[in-house]
Amino acid sequence: MLYSVDVSYSVDKDSWDSKLLENASSTIYQSYNWSEIYKNLYNSKPVFFIMKDEEGKVVAQLLSFIHSKYYWANSPLVIQKINSLLNLGSILFWWYGPVIHDQKNQLEIIEKLFYSVESFARKKKLFMIKGSFPPLLHFNDKSLLDKFQYNIIPWSTYIINLNQNSIDFFSKLDKKIRYDIRKAEDNNHIFIISNKREDLTEYGLIKDTYVKAIPKNNEDSSRIFYDDHWNFLQKYGYEKLFRVLIKDKTESAALVGIFNKNIVQHGVASLKNDSKAGSFLTWNMIKWGMESNYHILDLGGANPEPQSNKEEKIDFFKSKWNGEKIEYLRFFKILNLWPFLLSKLMMNPRSILNFHKVLSKILKLHNT
Repeated sequence: MLYSVDVSYSVDKDSWDSKLLENASSTIYQSYNWSEIYKNLYNSKPVFFIMKDEEGKVVAQLLSFIHSKYYWANSPLVIQKINSLLNLGSILFWWYGPVIHDQKNQLEIIEKLFYSVESFARKKKLFMIKGSFPPLLHFNDKSLLDKFQYNIIPWSTYIINLNQNSIDFFSKLDKKIRYDIRKAEDNNHIFIISNKREDLTEYGLIKDTYVKAIPKNNEDSSRIFYDDHWNFLQKYGYEKLFRVLIKDKTESAALVGIFNKNIVQHGVASLKNDSKAGSFLTWNMIKWGMESNYHILDLGGANPEPQSNKEEKIDFFKSKWNGEKIEYLRFFKILNLWPFLLSKLMMNPRSILNFHKVLSKILKLHNT
């Protein structure tokens, strides 16, 4: 079948989102409002790919970004200035895409879309492409990624079906989880859904590791980052901040994206003073989603092959909620080796002391 791909830096919001809403696998990460998130702080440019068949019917959509500053967010100012001057750090990036509207021909559609994506990236002289498939697409064809010489990173998430009765769901949870939840209730833990901009600031202060994508050397960056989340997501119901309070103080919190009745957890913060707060928070998010008629709760990424004690704990906690473990693929491709190599060295100047080891590792990665 003949397909055509339109590539643009802007689209009509209503047309873009209305088509996404026809597809059960679409999430906040491919929505129009998400395209606004990186503009102010990083000057990132959204790139919309719209693929049509020979009859003019939209068969695929992909929201991606040209990231330049984002890639260098926590580098020293002098490194950021050199990058800006030499344009070393521009990558094409997306999350949970593409959204495919023709399941019957999805393999052919993804293949032809990837040709267009790479052609665009090379034309713009970007040095890397990074992306991930939507877990709800259930597309794990590594042979296609091998064909395009992508490096593959297997990943996973746990997805909870919210189309069930919350009481029945609770009764099937592990006995220890139910005990922790009831104990939190007895200890007067309070679950709330935030509706104030300043609550995002508090969330950011608790989870400074989450804001590693925010430039630390810019005192206004955190404000801009959360202003954008508030103005483009929270105001329109595309994002919510759930919190657990102990004596009027936030103990645990989760930031979730909402689109097409699908909820995706994309940030968690905890003071870790109370071991039961996390379970109490997760349970109340699930209960809220069920009672509000949402479809699924995606608990966010977990490494299917944990490389550290921290990753093991994350996977274990998310596995306890009787969700479906779905493995999906993250991937990247280096288009221009030397800018990539130089950027790696500049972001970590100490690595120049082991330059030969760094070069060997990257060359091996590039040639796999």
